[in-house]
Amino acid sequence: MQKLSTPLTLFFTLTVMIGFGCSGGSDQKTNTPPIDSAAVAAAPSDSIVITIVASDTVDAFSVLQESHSVKSKATALGVFVQAIDSIESGGGAYWVFSVNDSLPMVAADKYQVVPGDTVRWHLRYSSR
Repeated sequence: MQKLSTPLTLFFTLTVMIGFGCSGGSDQKTNTPPIDSAAVAAAPSDSIVITIVASDTVDAFSVLQESHSVKSKATALGVFVQAIDSIESGGGAYWVFSVNDSLPMVAADKYQVVPGDTVRWHLRYSSR
């Protein structure tokens, strides 16, 4: 999984470098601030996103278990998802969930969803 982050970082770095090195043939100046390439490279990225719409009032973890094979570990803070459909976390990647495009501050088994809520599971890569 970590092999994927290196090409992505290289792609973003080259894109930024090429963009700053090109001149458009115009002498007009713009007020657009430069892109912070360090911030772009440090931002977490998602490689896989699983979207599920809740049909019952249950916790977000149960919504996932209803339609996917899940490997998890119980912790003092709540459940920790280790793998979804045999796609495991590790090597700088981890599973995180969002509900209606917001990242909850509790574990998925502690977050109650209602019918119609959109639960997304993101395989996210950290910057290091």
